[in-house]
Amino acid sequence: MKKTFISSAILISMFGIAPQAFATEAGVQQATGEGFYIGAGTGMGLIEESELPSGSEHDAHALKLEGGYDFGNHFSVYGGYGYMNDFGLNDGANADLHIAEMGVKGDLNVTENLSMFGKVGGAYIFADNTDGDVFKKENAVVAAGVGLEYQLTHAVSTQVGYDIYADIEKANGGKTDLHQVYWGMSYKFGQPETPMVVTEEVVKTVEVVEEVPSRAHYVLPFQVGSSDINEYGAFNLNEVAHAMLANPHLQAELIGRTDTSGSDATNQRVSAARADAVADYLVSKGVESDRIVVLSVADQSPISQSDALLERSVEITLL
Repeated sequence: MKKTFISSAILISMFGIAPQAFATEAGVQQATGEGFYIGAGTGMGLIEESELPSGSEHDAHALKLEGGYDFGNHFSVYGGYGYMNDFGLNDGANADLHIAEMGVKGDLNVTENLSMFGKVGGAYIFADNTDGDVFKKENAVVAAGVGLEYQLTHAVSTQVGYDIYADIEKANGGKTDLHQVYWGMSYKFGQPETPMVVTEEVVKTVEVVEEVPSRAHYVLPFQVGSSDINEYGAFNLNEVAHAMLANPHLQAELIGRTDTSGSDATNQRVSAARADAVADYLVSKGVESDRIVVLSVADQSPISQSDALLERSVEITLL
């Protein structure tokens, strides 16, 4: 048909001139997501079976072309042309639909490359009826749609979507909704090139420098009758653990002590508990238990003769 041929020519010519028309604009766009875009898609147009007589053609192949301006990553304005061929009645009448539409579109990012979109606008539908009337020749309707868009590169994206054109008047005076499902591709001008990722194995020689511990001897004091590690003890034990992890050959000798205030049995129990608490702390920091020697001497091997605080301690020696 003549109108079909003219519509096809419009599609081809728009694709041909669009890159040239937007080339200057694209050259000054920054990598902000803004820019002109064009896209094309294919799919199916559908009308509910109950809306046409039995035996009628309720679906038609659909083509669409869209262009617009994206103001960022979340809002754009668009205009488009769509073509659906050969909706038919059971009496031989059929219709090709030419759809011109424009509106606004919003995007919501789902992942870095995947987004959902919704759009709303108006459409003018021209029905090219043959061998009888299927639809009213001209319709102005509300158009809306939703879909998913996946960004393949900075400039190229692919979409799947659903559109609805509400309350199209049929030739018999009734109204129906026109549905469209489609897949398409789009190109946005003025976007930076997507860099090629090249994976290279880099062999790097790492010189292992053995750390020399700044200290080799520690005395950690405890409260009377207690084996709980205080903040001062934890600070020093973290230093001990760091030195032992950095120097795998080091071993730690722990000697638990008490002052003379308790009985022999109590002092032996408390001194052992203190040494065990220190050993458990070092193990919790990653030091192997077989690198720790645990001893307890109660009050039998004092460090000093009169300093009770110094005796209530665990002595650590790095060997």
